[in-house]
Amino acid sequence: MSAARPRRSPPVAIAARALAGIALVLGVVVPAARAAGAEAPPEHPRALRFDILRKGAVIGEHVMRFTDDGPRRIVNIEIRIKVTFASIPLFRYEHTSREVWQGGRLVALDTRTDDDGTHYRVAARAEGDHLVVDGRAGHLILPGDLMPTSYWDRRMMLRSEALDSQRGRVVHLVITPPAPDTVEVDGAPAETARYGVSGDLDMTLWYLPDGEWAKLVFEAKGAPIEYVRRAAGAAVDAPATDGKP
Repeated sequence: MSAARPRRSPPVAIAARALAGIALVLGVVVPAARAAGAEAPPEHPRALRFDILRKGAVIGEHVMRFTDDGPRRIVNIEIRIKVTFASIPLFRYEHTSREVWQGGRLVALDTRTDDDGTHYRVAARAEGDHLVVDGRAGHLILPGDLMPTSYWDRRMMLRSEALDSQRGRVVHLVITPPAPDTVEVDGAPAETARYGVSGDLDMTLWYLPDGEWAKLVFEAKGAPIEYVRRAAGAAVDAPATDGKP
């Protein structure tokens, strides 16, 4: 949902504040599985919704909506986090993203992020065999099959690089082989495949057998952050107000 650790670590697309730098510092990089870019992305329900929990308390939500426009798939993403103490806001994070996919490839990306008052924008467009990206990292010409750090597409677990959808830079990934696991999905236990991610990130992701994203866990400032998937029509819980930043 970097090697120099930022002052806060809200959950966002892969380089959006997970713990960073392990494999990059050690020089351990897995070769990119470029052939995976030709595969079609997994099918999904019209929406995926996750509660974002910190120490077991809901502090926000991550919502993804999928629509088809002819041969193109459009994915709209919203992440909203708010931590308060005695009704006083301590931290706020908002991220919106619009992805356009065609033929299993990202052809357009536009994101905006408000990280507690620090603003980011990223724009990416497919041009020939490349992905041209403008963001905080500057103007970059990257491989055309690079995938953004939005997690919903399990093919990212076959890669050693991804596009940071908050800052517009490349992040390096080391992925462990999947392991079977049972987790809560939409209020019921479900069989999943669990992947460990290190490198410029430190997190664990779970996917259902059909490729749907099921769960995310990572640590931020010593506290566990957990994504719990809920039914698309479920009511949204109020953000936590226990005030433990």
